[in-house]
Amino acid sequence: MITTDSASQLLHKESQLILISENFSGHRLDWLIRLVKLIGERDLAVFAIDVSRLTHDPFDFEIEIYSDFKSKHELIKFIGKNQVKATLIFWDGDNWLFEMFRLKANIRGLIMRPYLASRSLRDLTVFVIKRLTMLFLKKFKSIELAYLAIPYCIVGKKRNYWVDDDLLIDSEFLKILRGQRLLNQRKQSFKILVPGYISERKNPKLIIDACKILSNNSQYEFELVFQGKVEESLKVTFAINNMSWLKVHDKYFPRSEYLELLNEADVVVIPYSTIASSGVAVECFALNVPLIMLQDYRWYGAVSQAGINLRLTKRHVDQLAIILNEVLSSSLEQREEFDFKYTEVQTALNFLVEGQLRGSA
Repeated sequence: MITTDSASQLLHKESQLILISENFSGHRLDWLIRLVKLIGERDLAVFAIDVSRLTHDPFDFEIEIYSDFKSKHELIKFIGKNQVKATLIFWDGDNWLFEMFRLKANIRGLIMRPYLASRSLRDLTVFVIKRLTMLFLKKFKSIELAYLAIPYCIVGKKRNYWVDDDLLIDSEFLKILRGQRLLNQRKQSFKILVPGYISERKNPKLIIDACKILSNNSQYEFELVFQGKVEESLKVTFAINNMSWLKVHDKYFPRSEYLELLNEADVVVIPYSTIASSGVAVECFALNVPLIMLQDYRWYGAVSQAGINLRLTKRHVDQLAIILNEVLSSSLEQREEFDFKYTEVQTALNFLVEGQLRGSA
Protein backbone atom coordinates (compact mmCIF):
# COMPACT_ATOMS: atom_id res chain seq x y z
CA MET A 1 0.00 0.00 0.00
CA ILE A 2 1.23 3.52 -0.75
CA THR A 3 0.76 6.93 0.85
CA THR A 4 -1.41 9.82 -0.37
CA ASP A 5 1.66 11.71 -1.59
CA SER A 6 2.88 8.69 -3.58
CA ALA A 7 -0.58 8.28 -5.12
CA SER A 8 -0.59 11.92 -6.21
CA GLN A 9 2.83 11.49 -7.81
CA LEU A 10 1.54 8.52 -9.82
CA LEU A 11 -1.29 10.66 -11.19
CA HIS A 12 1.30 13.14 -12.50
CA LYS A 13 3.23 10.50 -14.55
CA GLU A 14 2.34 10.37 -18.26
CA SER A 15 3.53 6.77 -18.64
CA GLN A 16 1.39 5.52 -15.77
CA LEU A 17 -1.74 3.38 -16.14
CA ILE A 18 -4.02 3.53 -13.11
CA LEU A 19 -6.75 0.93 -12.74
CA ILE A 20 -9.87 2.21 -10.95
CA SER A 21 -11.97 -0.51 -9.33
CA GLU A 22 -14.49 -0.91 -6.53
CA ASN A 23 -13.21 -4.37 -5.57
CA PHE A 24 -11.69 -7.58 -6.94
CA SER A 25 -14.56 -10.04 -6.69
CA GLY A 26 -15.19 -12.77 -9.27
CA HIS A 27 -12.85 -12.74 -12.28
CA ARG A 28 -11.48 -9.28 -11.47
CA LEU A 29 -8.57 -10.77 -9.55
CA ASP A 30 -7.70 -12.98 -12.53
CA TRP A 31 -7.98 -9.96 -14.83
CA LEU A 32 -5.56 -8.04 -12.61
CA ILE A 33 -3.02 -10.86 -12.74
CA ARG A 34 -3.23 -10.83 -16.55
CA LEU A 35 -2.94 -7.03 -16.63
CA VAL A 36 0.23 -7.18 -14.54
CA LYS A 37 1.70 -9.65 -17.02
CA LEU A 38 0.66 -7.54 -20.02
CA ILE A 39 1.87 -4.19 -18.70
CA GLY A 40 4.61 -4.87 -16.22
CA GLU A 41 4.52 -3.86 -12.59
CA ARG A 42 6.20 -0.45 -12.93
CA ASP A 43 3.58 0.97 -15.30
CA LEU A 44 0.43 -0.19 -13.49
CA ALA A 45 -1.10 1.05 -10.25
CA VAL A 46 -4.43 0.37 -8.57
CA PHE A 47 -6.80 2.83 -6.91
CA ALA A 48 -9.63 0.86 -5.29
CA ILE A 49 -12.11 0.88 -2.42
CA ASP A 50 -11.85 -2.76 -1.31
CA VAL A 51 -8.57 -4.63 -1.87
CA SER A 52 -9.10 -7.41 0.69
CA ARG A 53 -8.79 -10.15 -1.95
CA LEU A 54 -5.39 -8.83 -3.01
CA THR A 55 -4.00 -9.11 0.51
CA HIS A 56 -5.20 -12.73 0.86
CA ASP A 57 -4.14 -13.95 -2.58
CA PRO A 58 -0.89 -15.93 -2.96
CA PHE A 59 0.01 -14.05 -6.17
CA ASP A 60 2.85 -11.69 -5.37
CA PHE A 61 1.58 -8.25 -6.41
CA GLU A 62 4.39 -5.71 -6.49
CA ILE A 63 2.28 -2.96 -8.03
CA GLU A 64 1.44 0.27 -6.26
CA ILE A 65 -1.95 0.03 -4.51
CA TYR A 66 -3.84 2.93 -2.94
CA SER A 67 -7.11 2.16 -1.16
CA ASP A 68 -7.64 4.91 1.38
CA PHE A 69 -11.22 5.45 0.18
CA LYS A 70 -14.61 4.72 1.72
CA SER A 71 -16.64 5.36 -1.42
CA LYS A 72 -16.50 6.05 -5.14
CA HIS A 73 -17.18 9.71 -4.36
CA GLU A 74 -14.03 9.92 -2.19
CA LEU A 75 -11.93 8.19 -4.83
CA ILE A 76 -13.03 10.49 -7.66
CA LYS A 77 -12.70 13.56 -5.43
CA PHE A 78 -9.08 12.63 -4.66
CA ILE A 79 -8.22 12.20 -8.36
CA GLY A 80 -10.01 15.45 -9.25
CA LYS A 81 -7.80 17.44 -6.86
CA ASN A 82 -4.75 16.52 -8.94
CA GLN A 83 -3.50 17.50 -12.37
CA VAL A 84 -3.79 14.09 -13.99
CA LYS A 85 -1.31 13.10 -16.69
CA ALA A 86 -1.65 9.35 -16.15
CA THR A 87 -4.17 7.26 -18.11
CA LEU A 88 -7.10 6.02 -16.01
CA ILE A 89 -8.62 2.66 -16.94
CA PHE A 90 -12.03 1.44 -15.75
CA TRP A 91 -12.93 -2.22 -16.33
CA ASP A 92 -16.38 -1.70 -14.80
CA GLY A 93 -17.10 1.35 -16.92
CA ASP A 94 -20.88 0.88 -16.59
CA ASN A 95 -20.63 1.70 -12.88
CA TRP A 96 -18.44 4.78 -13.29
CA LEU A 97 -20.05 6.67 -16.18
CA PHE A 98 -21.25 9.63 -14.14
CA GLU A 99 -18.00 9.79 -12.17
CA MET A 100 -16.11 10.12 -15.47
CA PHE A 101 -17.91 13.43 -16.07
CA ARG A 102 -16.00 14.93 -13.14
CA LEU A 103 -12.53 13.99 -14.33
CA LYS A 104 -10.12 15.73 -16.69
CA ALA A 105 -7.85 12.90 -17.77
CA ASN A 106 -7.10 10.34 -20.45
CA ILE A 107 -9.68 7.64 -19.75
CA ARG A 108 -10.44 4.18 -21.16
CA GLY A 109 -13.61 2.49 -20.02
CA LEU A 110 -14.80 -1.07 -20.62
CA ILE A 111 -18.59 -1.46 -20.69
CA MET A 112 -19.09 -4.90 -19.16
CA ARG A 113 -22.88 -5.10 -19.56
CA PRO A 114 -23.69 -3.38 -22.89
CA TYR A 115 -26.90 -5.31 -23.60
CA LEU A 116 -30.51 -4.46 -22.73
CA ALA A 117 -31.48 -6.48 -19.65
CA SER A 118 -35.20 -6.72 -20.51
CA ARG A 119 -37.96 -4.74 -22.22
CA SER A 120 -39.42 -3.47 -18.97
CA LEU A 121 -39.90 0.30 -18.72
CA ARG A 122 -37.28 0.56 -15.99
CA ASP A 123 -34.61 -1.39 -17.89
CA LEU A 124 -35.34 0.47 -21.13
CA THR A 125 -35.01 3.81 -19.34
CA VAL A 126 -31.72 2.82 -17.70
CA PHE A 127 -30.37 1.49 -21.01
CA VAL A 128 -31.24 4.70 -22.91
CA ILE A 129 -29.74 6.93 -20.20
CA LYS A 130 -26.53 4.88 -20.17
CA ARG A 131 -26.23 4.97 -23.96
CA LEU A 132 -26.78 8.73 -24.10
CA THR A 133 -24.20 9.20 -21.35
CA MET A 134 -21.68 7.07 -23.24
CA LEU A 135 -22.32 9.04 -26.42
CA PHE A 136 -21.68 12.32 -24.59
CA LEU A 137 -18.49 11.01 -22.95
CA LYS A 138 -17.07 9.86 -26.29
CA LYS A 139 -18.08 12.97 -28.26
CA PHE A 140 -17.37 15.78 -25.82
CA LYS A 141 -14.80 14.36 -23.39
CA SER A 142 -12.92 12.11 -25.85
CA ILE A 143 -13.17 9.13 -23.52
CA GLU A 144 -12.41 5.78 -25.17
CA LEU A 145 -15.16 3.22 -24.55
CA ALA A 146 -15.28 -0.42 -25.61
CA TYR A 147 -18.19 -2.85 -25.28
CA LEU A 148 -17.59 -6.38 -23.97
CA ALA A 149 -19.15 -8.83 -26.44
CA ILE A 150 -20.88 -12.10 -25.59
CA PRO A 151 -18.87 -14.77 -27.47
CA TYR A 152 -20.16 -15.29 -31.04
CA CYS A 153 -23.06 -12.89 -30.53
CA ILE A 154 -23.86 -11.01 -33.74
CA VAL A 155 -24.65 -7.34 -33.13
CA GLY A 156 -26.95 -5.91 -35.82
CA LYS A 157 -25.31 -2.52 -36.46
CA LYS A 158 -21.80 -2.27 -35.05
CA ARG A 159 -21.70 1.46 -34.50
CA ASN A 160 -19.81 0.88 -31.25
CA TYR A 161 -16.40 -0.62 -30.57
CA TRP A 162 -16.70 -4.24 -29.42
CA VAL A 163 -14.01 -6.37 -27.77
CA ASP A 164 -13.75 -10.04 -26.82
CA ASP A 165 -13.77 -11.45 -23.32
CA ASP A 166 -10.22 -12.60 -22.48
CA LEU A 167 -9.58 -16.31 -22.10
CA LEU A 168 -7.55 -16.32 -18.90
CA ILE A 169 -5.81 -19.66 -19.39
CA ASP A 170 -2.17 -19.95 -20.41
CA SER A 171 -1.92 -21.77 -23.75
CA GLU A 172 0.40 -24.49 -22.42
CA PHE A 173 -1.78 -25.10 -19.36
CA LEU A 174 -4.82 -25.23 -21.65
CA LYS A 175 -3.20 -28.05 -23.66
CA ILE A 176 -2.48 -29.97 -20.44
CA LEU A 177 -6.04 -29.54 -19.17
CA ARG A 178 -7.62 -30.57 -22.48
CA GLY A 179 -5.34 -33.60 -22.58
CA GLN A 180 -6.70 -34.68 -19.21
CA ARG A 181 -10.29 -34.79 -20.49
CA LEU A 182 -9.90 -38.34 -21.76
CA LEU A 183 -12.90 -40.52 -22.54
CA ASN A 184 -13.73 -42.77 -19.61
CA GLN A 185 -16.27 -45.44 -20.55
CA ARG A 186 -16.26 -46.93 -17.06
CA LYS A 187 -17.33 -43.81 -15.26
CA GLN A 188 -19.86 -44.53 -12.51
CA SER A 189 -20.42 -41.11 -10.98
CA PHE A 190 -20.76 -37.64 -12.49
CA LYS A 191 -19.98 -34.13 -11.31
CA ILE A 192 -22.39 -31.22 -11.84
CA LEU A 193 -20.57 -27.98 -11.04
CA VAL A 194 -21.81 -24.47 -10.19
CA PRO A 195 -18.66 -22.28 -9.93
CA GLY A 196 -18.11 -18.75 -8.69
CA TYR A 197 -19.55 -16.55 -5.96
CA ILE A 198 -22.91 -18.04 -4.91
CA SER A 199 -25.60 -15.46 -4.17
CA GLU A 200 -29.40 -15.44 -4.12
CA ARG A 201 -29.36 -13.77 -7.54
CA LYS A 202 -27.69 -16.85 -9.00
CA ASN A 203 -30.68 -19.10 -8.25
CA PRO A 204 -28.98 -21.95 -6.33
CA LYS A 205 -32.39 -23.35 -5.37
CA LEU A 206 -33.24 -23.85 -9.06
CA ILE A 207 -30.36 -26.24 -9.66
CA ILE A 208 -30.83 -27.97 -6.28
CA ASP A 209 -34.51 -28.65 -7.03
CA ALA A 210 -33.64 -29.89 -10.53
CA CYS A 211 -31.09 -32.28 -9.04
CA LYS A 212 -33.69 -33.59 -6.60
CA ILE A 213 -35.76 -34.64 -9.63
CA LEU A 214 -32.64 -36.05 -11.28
CA SER A 215 -31.83 -38.04 -8.14
CA ASN A 216 -35.29 -39.63 -8.10
CA ASN A 217 -35.59 -40.37 -11.82
CA SER A 218 -32.10 -40.86 -13.24
CA GLN A 219 -29.98 -44.00 -13.36
CA TYR A 220 -26.80 -41.95 -12.85
CA GLU A 221 -25.00 -41.27 -9.61
CA PHE A 222 -23.85 -37.68 -9.36
CA GLU A 223 -22.58 -34.90 -7.15
CA LEU A 224 -23.83 -31.32 -7.32
CA VAL A 225 -20.89 -29.15 -6.32
CA PHE A 226 -21.08 -25.43 -5.50
CA GLN A 227 -17.52 -24.20 -5.79
CA GLY A 228 -16.89 -20.68 -4.47
CA LYS A 229 -17.68 -18.28 -1.66
CA VAL A 230 -21.29 -18.46 -0.46
CA GLU A 231 -23.39 -15.43 0.45
CA GLU A 232 -24.05 -15.47 4.19
CA SER A 233 -27.84 -15.50 3.81
CA LEU A 234 -27.68 -18.70 1.71
CA LYS A 235 -25.81 -20.84 4.23
CA VAL A 236 -29.07 -21.78 5.96
CA THR A 237 -30.52 -22.87 2.58
CA PHE A 238 -27.60 -25.22 2.00
CA ALA A 239 -27.81 -26.55 5.57
CA ILE A 240 -31.52 -27.41 5.11
CA ASN A 241 -30.84 -29.19 1.80
CA ASN A 242 -28.56 -31.76 3.37
CA MET A 243 -28.55 -34.38 0.60
CA SER A 244 -25.71 -36.86 0.21
CA TRP A 245 -25.09 -35.68 -3.37
CA LEU A 246 -24.85 -31.95 -2.48
CA LYS A 247 -21.37 -30.56 -1.80
CA VAL A 248 -20.55 -26.92 -0.96
CA HIS A 249 -16.95 -25.67 -1.06
CA ASP A 250 -17.30 -22.26 0.55
CA LYS A 251 -13.96 -20.66 -0.29
CA TYR A 252 -11.93 -18.97 -3.01
CA PHE A 253 -9.74 -21.35 -4.99
CA PRO A 254 -6.29 -20.60 -6.42
CA ARG A 255 -6.53 -20.06 -10.17
CA SER A 256 -4.84 -23.29 -11.26
CA GLU A 257 -6.87 -25.39 -8.81
CA TYR A 258 -10.09 -23.71 -9.94
CA LEU A 259 -9.35 -24.53 -13.59
CA GLU A 260 -8.53 -28.15 -12.76
CA LEU A 261 -11.84 -28.50 -10.87
CA LEU A 262 -13.70 -26.88 -13.77
CA ASN A 263 -11.98 -29.25 -16.18
CA GLU A 264 -13.05 -32.28 -14.11
CA ALA A 265 -16.75 -31.39 -14.29
CA ASP A 266 -19.06 -33.45 -16.48
CA VAL A 267 -21.33 -30.44 -16.84
CA VAL A 268 -21.18 -26.85 -15.60
CA VAL A 269 -24.41 -25.02 -14.82
CA ILE A 270 -24.89 -21.24 -14.79
CA PRO A 271 -28.43 -21.13 -13.34
CA TYR A 272 -29.00 -17.40 -13.68
CA SER A 273 -29.74 -14.90 -16.44
CA THR A 274 -26.52 -13.80 -18.13
CA ILE A 275 -27.04 -10.58 -20.08
CA ALA A 276 -23.31 -10.04 -20.47
CA SER A 277 -20.29 -12.13 -21.28
CA SER A 278 -19.32 -14.85 -18.81
CA GLY A 279 -15.74 -15.77 -17.99
CA VAL A 280 -16.92 -19.21 -16.88
CA ALA A 281 -18.62 -19.76 -20.25
CA VAL A 282 -15.48 -18.74 -22.16
CA GLU A 283 -13.41 -21.18 -20.06
CA CYS A 284 -15.89 -24.01 -20.63
CA PHE A 285 -15.80 -23.42 -24.39
CA ALA A 286 -12.00 -23.58 -24.43
CA LEU A 287 -11.86 -26.65 -22.16
CA ASN A 288 -14.65 -28.41 -24.06
CA VAL A 289 -16.71 -28.78 -20.87
CA PRO A 290 -20.50 -29.14 -21.38
CA LEU A 291 -22.36 -26.05 -20.19
CA ILE A 292 -26.00 -25.31 -19.34
CA MET A 293 -27.23 -21.70 -19.12
CA LEU A 294 -30.60 -20.00 -18.82
CA GLN A 295 -32.10 -19.18 -22.20
CA ASP A 296 -31.18 -15.89 -23.85
CA TYR A 297 -31.10 -15.18 -27.59
CA ARG A 298 -27.71 -13.47 -27.27
CA TRP A 299 -26.10 -16.87 -26.66
CA TYR A 300 -27.62 -18.50 -29.77
CA GLY A 301 -24.45 -17.70 -31.74
CA ALA A 302 -22.36 -19.78 -29.33
CA VAL A 303 -24.92 -22.61 -29.43
CA SER A 304 -24.63 -22.74 -33.23
CA GLN A 305 -20.82 -23.14 -33.17
CA ALA A 306 -19.76 -26.68 -34.03
CA GLY A 307 -17.87 -28.18 -31.09
CA ILE A 308 -19.35 -25.96 -28.36
CA ASN A 309 -21.43 -28.09 -26.01
CA LEU A 310 -23.83 -25.39 -24.78
CA ARG A 311 -27.46 -26.04 -23.88
CA LEU A 312 -29.96 -23.30 -23.02
CA THR A 313 -32.94 -23.87 -20.74
CA LYS A 314 -35.89 -21.90 -19.51
CA ARG A 315 -35.98 -21.02 -15.83
CA HIS A 316 -38.02 -24.12 -15.10
CA VAL A 317 -37.01 -26.91 -12.70
CA ASP A 318 -38.43 -29.79 -14.76
CA GLN A 319 -36.81 -28.65 -18.01
CA LEU A 320 -33.45 -28.14 -16.32
CA ALA A 321 -33.67 -31.67 -14.85
CA ILE A 322 -34.41 -33.11 -18.32
CA ILE A 323 -31.46 -31.30 -19.91
CA LEU A 324 -29.14 -32.34 -17.08
CA ASN A 325 -30.12 -35.97 -17.65
CA GLU A 326 -29.55 -35.62 -21.42
CA VAL A 327 -26.11 -34.06 -20.94
CA LEU A 328 -25.02 -36.76 -18.48
CA SER A 329 -26.36 -39.44 -20.85
CA SER A 330 -24.19 -38.12 -23.67
CA SER A 331 -21.13 -37.32 -21.55
CA LEU A 332 -19.52 -40.69 -22.29
CA GLU A 333 -19.72 -40.15 -26.03
CA GLN A 334 -16.77 -38.80 -28.01
CA ARG A 335 -17.20 -35.05 -28.34
CA GLU A 336 -16.13 -32.87 -31.24
CA GLU A 337 -13.04 -30.82 -30.46
CA PHE A 338 -13.41 -27.05 -30.41
CA ASP A 339 -10.55 -24.66 -31.10
CA PHE A 340 -11.40 -21.46 -29.22
CA LYS A 341 -10.73 -18.29 -31.21
CA TYR A 342 -11.37 -14.60 -30.68
CA THR A 343 -13.76 -13.00 -33.16
CA GLU A 344 -13.25 -9.27 -32.45
CA VAL A 345 -10.13 -7.27 -33.35
CA GLN A 346 -9.14 -6.79 -29.70
CA THR A 347 -9.67 -8.39 -26.32
CA ALA A 348 -10.94 -6.37 -23.37
CA LEU A 349 -7.64 -6.27 -21.51
CA ASN A 350 -5.66 -5.41 -24.62
CA PHE A 351 -7.99 -2.46 -25.15
CA LEU A 352 -7.43 -1.25 -21.57
CA VAL A 353 -3.66 -1.43 -22.03
CA GLU A 354 -3.26 -0.18 -25.61
CA GLY A 355 -6.45 1.75 -26.29
CA GLN A 356 -8.66 1.32 -29.35
CA LEU A 357 -6.78 0.08 -32.43
CA ARG A 358 -6.41 2.78 -35.06
CA GLY A 359 -8.67 2.34 -38.04
CA SER A 360 -11.18 0.23 -36.12
CA ALA A 361 -14.83 1.26 -36.02
